[in-house]
Amino acid sequence: MKSRRIILNQTLNAATIAVRSGRPGAESAWWVLCAMLFLALIALRLSGLEEHFRTLTRNLLRQDGIYEMRRDAQAPLSVLVILGTAGMVALMARLHLKTRRGSPLRFIAHARLAVAGLCGLITLRVISFHSVDGLLYGPAKLNWLIDLGSSLITGWCAYRYGRIARMPRSQR
Repeated sequence: MKSRRIILNQTLNAATIAVRSGRPGAESAWWVLCAMLFLALIALRLSGLEEHFRTLTRNLLRQDGIYEMRRDAQAPLSVLVILGTAGMVALMARLHLKTRRGSPLRFIAHARLAVAGLCGLITLRVISFHSVDGLLYGPAKLNWLIDLGSSLITGWCAYRYGRIARMPRSQR
């Protein structure tokens, strides 16, 4: 939780620096969106809404008598989310390749890769398909690895963006 607050501060700081440094508006908008994402994740964790939504969905499925058939829907949904996340990551990687080394845009590209992975993970956790849960929460702890890794990468990128965006072009 504390790490999310630190990342929230870093992304807000990056947005502020982007505005003050006269960077294009899309760059500050990106960091504001990142800050909103991490603020929402903090709120979800504090409120327990993610677990509440999962419980509510299960109860509705039980009421309708289709809880036992949930895997029929979860499997294709999980595949779609995994393919969609892979597509987003591939698109972000392609954008990353177009950025120049040392450019502030490079750190936005890295952060976009991390956020794409994080959004895919969150969606998979909500779908909660047993086979995927075995991978996420199993011995490898992919849930923690992807969640913490993506969050820390985003925070690091926001920090580095702020440092580089303030520099004159000749020093980058």
